[in-house]
Amino acid sequence: MPARRDELTLIETFLAIEEVRFGDRLRRSLDVSDDALAMSVPALLLQQALQRIAIREGSRVHDYLVIASGGKQYRKQQTLAQLETQLNPSRFARIHRSFLLNVERIARIEPYAKDSWQVFLSDGSHLPMSRSGYQRLRTVLD
Repeated sequence: MPARRDELTLIETFLAIEEVRFGDRLRRSLDVSDDALAMSVPALLLQQALQRIAIREGSRVHDYLVIASGGKQYRKQQTLAQLETQLNPSRFARIHRSFLLNVERIARIEPYAKDSWQVFLSDGSHLPMSRSGYQRLRTVLD
């Protein structure tokens, strides 16, 4: 098991990356005693916990979405639900709680697990689709 000092170095690297991602919306501060640094912990245990907190806090405090188009990604401060109301419902479908899809980009749909599917896009990427997303997509395509 690595010492916490090694784990702390990994966490500092993770936070530096998140700081670039979230900009001035992320404030970080680490205060760890020397005794705590000498302890051994399972590899990446602290980083996993920190990452869960960062994602939970980031999505709860700041609503933004990433729009992928033409091989590029654009970040917009808006919720997916708000964007959904602004798009043409005959061209866009909410296929998952995290994804809106331009139906013209669908190459194929494959079953993935019970009550879920994978939507493969014309650019080769794929997205998960929930049971309710499948029903919404069928409505758009019919």
